[in-house]
Amino acid sequence: MKTTNDLKQGDKVLLSYGEQNGDIADCGTFARWLQLDFNNSSFKAWEAIVMDNKKGNTRLLEVHGWEKDLGSVYSHQIIGWFDESQGTWQPIQHTLGQLKLKEQIKEMGF
Repeated sequence: MKTTNDLKQGDKVLLSYGEQNGDIADCGTFARWLQLDFNNSSFKAWEAIVMDNKKGNTRLLEVHGWEKDLGSVYSHQIIGWFDESQGTWQPIQHTLGQLKLKEQIKEMGF
């Protein structure tokens, strides 16, 4: 399975957040996104293009949301990557450090 640290510049990724009925929303996981997508939910996860070749807790992405925006995104907010050879979205694996940061942010109420 591909990890967030394996992502390279130009890779297409799926984010845990997006919009639902015009408001920002978060689905949390790839499995939850699949469920929402399968049930034709109003939640639409935003897609992005990786703009760096770094590793770690943040990545520089061109996010395709309400508008195109370039910015730093927490790696744990990347829930999937587009596998060109299969033509499908695939789940991504996070490092222990990225999962720990996700929990710390959750505990702070963000």
